[in-house]
Amino acid sequence: IGQSIEVLLAYLDLEETLQLQKISKSYGRMISNCAGSILRLHGEHLQKHLKSELILVLAQLIRKSKGHVSLDLSEYKLSGQESSLLAASLEYTGSTVISLKMNLTTSSVEYFEEALGKCALRHLELQLSHEDQKGAEALGRALVSSSVFSLVLKIDFDQNTKGTAQTFLKPLCTALSASKVKTLDLKCYYLSAEDLSLLGATFARSRLESLDLGTNQVSEEAIGTITQAVSESFLKKLDLRLNSVGPDGCEALARVLPSSQLKSLNLEFNSIYTKGARAIAEVLPRSQLTSLNLKGNSIGPNGALAVSKALPYSRITSLSMYYNEIGLEGAQALAKTLPNSKVTHLDLFYNELGEEGAKALSNALPNSQVVFLNLGSNCIGDKGAEALSGALPSSRVKDLSLQHNCIGVEGAEFLAEGLKNSDLCSVDLGYNKIDDSGAKALSKALCSVSSLNLRANCIGEEGAGVLVEALSSSNVSYINLELNPIGEAAERALKELYSGSPQSVKYTSGGL
Repeated sequence: IGQSIEVLLAYLDLEETLQLQKISKSYGRMISNCAGSILRLHGEHLQKHLKSELILVLAQLIRKSKGHVSLDLSEYKLSGQESSLLAASLEYTGSTVISLKMNLTTSSVEYFEEALGKCALRHLELQLSHEDQKGAEALGRALVSSSVFSLVLKIDFDQNTKGTAQTFLKPLCTALSASKVKTLDLKCYYLSAEDLSLLGATFARSRLESLDLGTNQVSEEAIGTITQAVSESFLKKLDLRLNSVGPDGCEALARVLPSSQLKSLNLEFNSIYTKGARAIAEVLPRSQLTSLNLKGNSIGPNGALAVSKALPYSRITSLSMYYNEIGLEGAQALAKTLPNSKVTHLDLFYNELGEEGAKALSNALPNSQVVFLNLGSNCIGDKGAEALSGALPSSRVKDLSLQHNCIGVEGAEFLAEGLKNSDLCSVDLGYNKIDDSGAKALSKALCSVSSLNLRANCIGEEGAGVLVEALSSSNVSYINLELNPIGEAAERALKELYSGSPQSVKYTSGGL
């Protein structure tokens, strides 16, 4: 089989997708696509250690391929000999190696050093040991001569190894300054202030445009070591999620935002509170930010008020205030400024808005640019759903999430009326109180909907039967009816209806 595929890949010039599933227990899934091949080897069902003869066949496939190759070998532990075979294939292939994920050891990393410099690799994701000093140095040398512009490093750092990151950072930082790397992912490194200082000194000299420092326990004091470097770099995207930036760290960031090139800033779960939100809001009009994530920061209504006032004068198109306790007052503040802002994506999940908050935002939607709206877990109830249904036909909203909102039959009927005359493509009504009557109402309003989530409601056999019948003549390509007592007949009908794409339908017997 391997030889047959090798011949195919050598001669075919594909414009459509050729999907080869379950070729053998040893190969898993390979997909060929776009002028030659995009070859993907997935490891979820395969043995942890590939036999050398299989590596040899894989190496031959790579060498013969004419198009693109994407390899995921992160589940395997390659020996030195196997690494040598693969490295040689990468070095001499005529393909563009667009993605490579590997678990490298000291015995294997050096084999790839020369190969990475010669093949047209674009994305590199590596798993290394924190004790592998030679591997870090070899990687640094390879990056300088490679075409890699996206780099993800997964090192086995934890609380016990904190302070040892410089073993990897020193050769990496030296290489970054001379490499083509534009995207760097350093999540979960447990970086110290000294580590951040070393990274910061590299920014200005590198081509980095995107940096992920999520889950690194970056403190208010430590953030100050990189703020100046941010303003002097080419960075356009900075991810600081799940750190400890705090209000003072936000103020330090705010001071350099106007002089930086940052367009996207993620401060998710950083305990910045109202003070931090105010600091960021004050400089928004003078910054280049288009995306701001403030999820889980307890900014409260006053923080929401500060950000809302800045929106009309900023470039923000994507705003997340997910889980921030902004309440009715915050919703009303946003409603006043949304029509004059550029915001297209708005996430207000779990903010205690209530039905009055939903009404305030509904009044603002027709005159806003919002196309994605998440109002999940806000207790808007049937009255809030009614207000939204009236606004949907004259709004730009195409993706609406109303999970966990105590919406029942009446609310579902209101929303169905709004759906009939709207351009909504995706509707999420999971974890509500919609029963058979609500399902019947919704089944008559699926004209523009392509994705519908009704997970964990109260839809029984009767409602499911009507819904399935409506789905057969609709454009719905994804439906979720899990945790609804829809019965075996509806399950069989759904399975048959989506037999060509089983991943597009979800259902389970029984309800919550």
